[in-house]
Amino acid sequence: EEVLALAREHGTTVVSSPLDSYVTSRMVTLSAPCRALMNAALELARSTGAARLALSTAKDNHTARSLYLSVGYRIDKEFDHLELPVQ
Repeated sequence: EEVLALAREHGTTVVSSPLDSYVTSRMVTLSAPCRALMNAALELARSTGAARLALSTAKDNHTARSLYLSVGYRIDKEFDHLELPVQ
């Protein structure tokens, strides 16, 4: 817990995996296309004058949440986001 708290304080991502370090590093490397797509979306938003980008993910999707936090997204603590299924 102390390591995770320190990592959060410094904006660092901690990767913990039951897999060996080679497989884990390959999985992290494969996230690069996701980062490129996220950076392209950010540039498009900036170029069109958008105020913000918003996304959602399952609360237990730790991999995605870690990626989003590592590129600068923040968890919204001020607003709840609600939805109404229509079908």
